[in-house]
Amino acid sequence: MTLKTHALLATAATAAIIALICLRSNSGDDSRLKKVMEKTKDLPAEAASKPAAKPKTKKEAPKAEVPQAEVIQAEEPVIQEKTEKAAEPVKKVPAKKVEKPSDDFPAENNLVKNNTFREGLSSWRYWRIQEEDGRKLIKAENASLSIKGRLNTLMGVAQSVKVESGTVYRLSAKVRSREPEEKSFMGARLALYADGQKEQQVVWLYKNADWEEKSLTFTNRYSGSATLFVHTGYTTNAAECLVKDIALLPENPFPARNTCSFNGDFNDGTKGWDFWHVSGTEASNLIERASGDYGSCVVVKGQPGGRLMGMSQAVSVVSGAVYRMSANVKSQDVKEKGFFGARVAFYAPGQKEHQLLWTYATKDWEEKGLSFTNNYSGKATLFFHTGYTTNACTAMFKDLSLIKGN
Repeated sequence: MTLKTHALLATAATAAIIALICLRSNSGDDSRLKKVMEKTKDLPAEAASKPAAKPKTKKEAPKAEVPQAEVIQAEEPVIQEKTEKAAEPVKKVPAKKVEKPSDDFPAENNLVKNNTFREGLSSWRYWRIQEEDGRKLIKAENASLSIKGRLNTLMGVAQSVKVESGTVYRLSAKVRSREPEEKSFMGARLALYADGQKEQQVVWLYKNADWEEKSLTFTNRYSGSATLFVHTGYTTNAAECLVKDIALLPENPFPARNTCSFNGDFNDGTKGWDFWHVSGTEASNLIERASGDYGSCVVVKGQPGGRLMGMSQAVSVVSGAVYRMSANVKSQDVKEKGFFGARVAFYAPGQKEHQLLWTYATKDWEEKGLSFTNNYSGKATLFFHTGYTTNACTAMFKDLSLIKGN
């Protein structure tokens, strides 16, 4: 063969090899394409049509994936630490002690013996009833006293107590009825009798199913032995009642007068006092200072129609403290059983007014006092006036005092 023939044969062989390679390559692509189609035909349209991710360039290094086991090991100490802290006992902060206001009538000073009747009728005696009947109708049971009342018959028990003049006492007890009836009279009564003064009393007029406590605060004017008694028969019907926790308590001693108020004896005229609900010339005509063998006082010429007028002053008070307010009052226009309506009162924001009230006209000086726990710190108002009734009355005020307890 010639050189030309060899060249033609070489070219033909090369073309045949290339054709064979292309034929294999195409058949492989078809098979792979078929496999891809089979995998994607069941996918949602969005997933099937999603473009393929671009291949990463050489500059972008693939992020190293942390094995799941290593992640768990890294988190375990943190979880353990939180658990240990949660398990630590919580330190209890001691609560701040709230100081209770001092009790102006300490229970341990009770002058009544066997006041709960836990010792039967020891220290008590029958009052206005013979012993034979008393044993049938009056008994001590379940730490209380049972009195089976009779029609129009005063009967009960009593004991003697020692009291001192000028001391403020609180008289109290708890009472309930055995068989309560709506709006039915009961007429239980607790009272203290001492020479030279009216009886101090607390009355439970109607029947009540639950224990009802009542009390009275008063200034005693007698030194010596007095009689404390409790009884029924204060109404005309018969009623059985139960009585317990009887108390006669002297208040804690107070310092000298006027530790809070100023010029309450009016020895310096009306210095420190302002007109209240009246002003100008009218005030000067209706309110004036007077003096006599009784000392000094302020006279208020009360007007008809229930017109309130008098004098006042600002006082500084402390919350939680016990105060005692007192005054001496008498009327100039004395009429038997005539309404009077003189009043002394204490006002502080956030609490009811504390008051002393002289309802009926009196020709003699009559002192009244009241002890109370104040619940406000700051400036309060102490005032006195007439007009608490609708008729005209002339009232004389002296010895006004507001004292803070020790």
